[in-house]
Amino acid sequence: MKMALKRTDCSALVGDLLYPANDEGIEVWKRIHKVYGTVTVNGIEAMSLSILRNLVIDGWQQRVVRIINNRELRHIAEILTMTVTGPEPHFWFHNNTSFCHPVNIRKKIEAKLGSKISWDERCLTRCPGGSLNAKYLDDLDENCNVVSGDLVIEGLKDMPPHSDKLAQIEKISGRLVVKENSAVSDLSFLPYLKEIGSPGKKGPSLEVVDNMKFAMKGLDTLEKINGDVRVISEKETDVSNAVRKKIIGVTSGTASFFGRNLKS
Repeated sequence: MKMALKRTDCSALVGDLLYPANDEGIEVWKRIHKVYGTVTVNGIEAMSLSILRNLVIDGWQQRVVRIINNRELRHIAEILTMTVTGPEPHFWFHNNTSFCHPVNIRKKIEAKLGSKISWDERCLTRCPGGSLNAKYLDDLDENCNVVSGDLVIEGLKDMPPHSDKLAQIEKISGRLVVKENSAVSDLSFLPYLKEIGSPGKKGPSLEVVDNMKFAMKGLDTLEKINGDVRVISEKETDVSNAVRKKIIGVTSGTASFFGRNLKS
């Protein structure tokens, strides 16, 4: 590290390293692309690991990256950009209290780690409902996990850019309306949705109507629908018996399913 402080062309470090060590160390880490050894992140004041984005680490012992005793550190998604090799486990977490990400990022991080870690949800926010389009997604806060209001997905011929951001939503307090779309083949863009609706809302809490080439699937994590459900599909078989059973089981109101190919 001392040599790296003197040489501004240094882009790799060797040894068991402490990040960031001191203010001078931060300037060194900004230009480091590879480490041969281990990296310990211990009690840092930063809220993210942004300086370590895309870091390559060739470790020589287990716990190549050690993240310990952090109270301020919240955002650790940079782990997903790191390339770490060496003896497993590659990561070790201990005595951290403030990690906070929406559910989709948490799942990705834990999949990379191969284990669960503790999360703090105080950074998560609520965001307004609206009609799904590019502007709505651009305005969607990266920490929003609850839509306060109706989410309306209607008349889409193409899915707007960044629609994968909807994977962070766990609850829609209003209605979920999916209507007259040709770009929506199922509801898999809401993979972690747990709850829809609030008592006393007018209209079905879940309304899925007249979507082309649509199959009623993708709400695997859904636990509760406060209100009624109305599904009108092209064919009766677009809604499997298993999906009907699941929806009926989590719905507090009535669930109605119709196929346009039926005469009645």
